[in-house]
Amino acid sequence: MAKWERGGRIHDPMMVIDFIMTGDVVFNGNKPQNAGWLQNWSISQIKRETAMGRFFIALPVNREKPQ
Repeated sequence: MAKWERGGRIHDPMMVIDFIMTGDVVFNGNKPQNAGWLQNWSISQIKRETAMGRFFIALPVNREKPQ
């Protein structure tokens, strides 16, 4: 079962950078990426991917069992 689901599109590269700086997960396309992986990207690459509409908010999936 997945830990993350894709939320809304991120339109601002600074928001992506903020997520990376705080250690949060961000979707790049259909794949959740952790901050450790994304912090190796250049700022120009983050700007380009954001302009292409490739970043999305990662929302944690509720894993509680129904009672």
